[in-house]
Parts: sequence; C-alpha cells; structure tokens
Amino acid sequence: MLYARGDDEMTNKRAFWISFLISLAVIVPGYLALLAYTLVTPSVAADTPQTDIPVVFPTVQDDRTVLVMTGGETVKEATGYTLVHLDALHRRLTALSLPAETVVLVEGSPVTLSQAVASAGPTQGVRALEETLDISVDNYLFTPSGTLADIAGNLGTAKMKLRSYISADALERLSLAVDGVEELPLSPALLAEVLESGEVTGAAQCELRACGYAAFLSAGRKNLTSLVENVRANSGSIATDLTATQLYDYERLLGFLETGDDVPGQAEALTVTQTAAGTFEITEDAAAQVKRLLQ
Repeated sequence: MLYARGDDEMTNKRAFWISFLISLAVIVPGYLALLAYTLVTPSVAADTPQTDIPVVFPTVQDDRTVLVMTGGETVKEATGYTLVHLDALHRRLTALSLPAETVVLVEGSPVTLSQAVASAGPTQGVRALEETLDISVDNYLFTPSGTLADIAGNLGTAKMKLRSYISADALERLSLAVDGVEELPLSPALLAEVLESGEVTGAAQCELRACGYAAFLSAGRKNLTSLVENVRANSGSIATDLTATQLYDYERLLGFLETGDDVPGQAEALTVTQTAAGTFEITEDAAAQVKRLLQ
C-alpha cells in the first residue's frame, strides 16, 4: 500500500508539471508577442504620417476684386485703372482695364473716373465703379509705375505680341522691333516703360495693360505670394486700404492659386465708346462682359 501511494504521488506531480509546462507554452508566446507589439508600435506610429490633419481647400468665399491704379506719382495723377479679379475656387486670374476718362456715376451724377478719384480719393473711385458696373470691389491699390514693377518683379517675364497694340514705327522708336519675332519676353519694368512711353494710347493702352497684368500673373503663378511680400516692402510708396489682416488673407488666397495646374490669365478692356469730348462711355455690352469676367 505504501508503494502504491508513493507511485500515485509521483504520477500526480508529473501530471502537474506537464500541465504547468503546457500552460507556459501557451501563455509565454502570447505574452512575448504582446510585449513586442507594445515596444514596436510607438516607433512605427512616430514614423507614420498623420492622416487626421485637415486639408484646407478654397471655397466660394475665396475670390477678391482689387482696383489697381498706376501712373504718375500720386493717386490723383493715376492714368491706368485695372480691375484684377482673383478666384481661388475656380482658378481664375482676370484683368479688366478701363480708361481714366471713363464716365461713371457718383450718387447718380456722371463724372469721369479720374475726376471721382481726384475729388474725393480712391475710395470714391471704388464706389463709383460699384455703382456703375453693379459689382463689388474689395480693395484698391495705387502705385507709381516703377513701384508696380518692383511689386511684380518676382513674377519673371511674360511673352507678349506687342505688334497687336503698337505700330511698327513705335516699336522701332522703343527699340523693341525684332525681325521674325512675334512674341517678345517682357519684364514688368519694361512693360511699365512701354505703357508710359506715350506710344500706345486709348483702347490699345487699356488692352495692353490688361493683357500684361494677366500674362504676368499667369507666367509667375508659382510666385504669386511674393506680390504680398513686395506690397509690404513698398508700403511707403503706395496708397491702399489693405490692412495687415487682409494682406494675410490675400497671401492665403494666392497660395491656393500657386498649387495645382497652371492658371491661364484672362484679359480684356472694358467695352466703351469715345465721345467728341474725349471721354469714354460704357456700352450696353459692358454689363455682360463684367459679369463674365468678374463675377
């Protein structure tokens, strides 16, 4: 009987150890796997790009229209008026120029645009355009021609067909006649010189100005935000109602236009007819033109 009991005890001990070892064989690998996962996961997560960072896209609110005035040394001497429209959502860059002597309405009374600005400043010029063309103009910017060239300096060069706006003789006088070359590469400074030369006037000057603005905006699309930087740098030479906060907003909007596909520039001169007095009256077609380009 003693022998049988000892034998049973040994059997029970063996069974216990076998069961214990089997349990370890099951538990230990799982524990080690969990430990390895815990140790490895943080380093993997640190190297994995975050996917929960929101991507910001332009909205219908991301469009602005600016009245750009240039020529002369003060805003009252401005000779060039261009409405520049930036539309980030639809990826549009538009320039619509009009003569300084265009007849506009100020509280229902007709005056020329240059008279409106000279009598009560650029804010009245903005309001006159809004009243006459039924549009919204967000800001104005006046710069002497040389300063505007500095502001646009980082946009590079743009190719333009000057023969479409200037006579062959005028091109010769400006030393811009090149045999066999239809499109000339122009810098902003050179375009400013052409516009201020007196060789191109009236409707042709408006068309050239608009086409030039649109061409540089399109050609320099990858550097559009430099416009804001250069406006800040030349703040002492310009007149504008742009606030510091608005400049940051324009920087954001232009940043949208810098990305993605190319943005072709649209350019036109406002449809007007010249009167015997030398002023320009807006035609009936202008309403549709403005709606198509600026709205």
